[in-house]
Amino acid sequence: MLTKKEFWNQKISSWEKSKYKKTLKYFDVNSSVKFRLQLAVALLSQIAEGKSLLELGCGSGLLWDCMKLLNMKSYKGVDFSKIAIETFQKKAQNFKDRKQISLSCEDCAQNNYPANIVVSLGLLDWIPTEKINTIAENYKENWYLHSFSEKRHSFSQFLHALYSRVNYKVWTPRYRSADKLLSIFGPKAKIYRHPRLSFGAFIYHLPSHIKFS
Repeated sequence: MLTKKEFWNQKISSWEKSKYKKTLKYFDVNSSVKFRLQLAVALLSQIAEGKSLLELGCGSGLLWDCMKLLNMKSYKGVDFSKIAIETFQKKAQNFKDRKQISLSCEDCAQNNYPANIVVSLGLLDWIPTEKINTIAENYKENWYLHSFSEKRHSFSQFLHALYSRVNYKVWTPRYRSADKLLSIFGPKAKIYRHPRLSFGAFIYHLPSHIKFS
């Protein structure tokens, strides 16, 4: 059986390409994942200028691709997939502000990095609760935005779970209740849902002036 790190090293590149590729189909099964990225960029762009941003589970840098031209103070990306970090490094090596970018191949809950804003897209679906506890504790004083798959009784989630079990075998995503995550992240945390996210949602602590629409 593959270890979780081996699983992600094999999966990350093909997964990102399949989930985020452009499609002309009227019905796009990956539309919620694409909208998640679009919404995260729209929210973070309102506060990123002059700030340091830490992305946990950065993959090959899809979020950074959308935000690299903003005047961020710095960007730190962390992912435990060596393949993802190597792909990101190749992408970023010729960027004019390369010195502002720092990448690290490690467990996302291993260290506590200084940052104004902490973000993760999809990470909470793949890590155990004790690591979420660590992340919440490490960055409780920061602005943060984390997506998660909310546990719901829906046909779309049933199909997603079935697909994951068939294709991913042992390593499958986890669905979590909003109440459970709110109890972990504390009284500052809020939940944001949108129909275009399907059963996805965000748990966040952001400045009050942030506009979600």
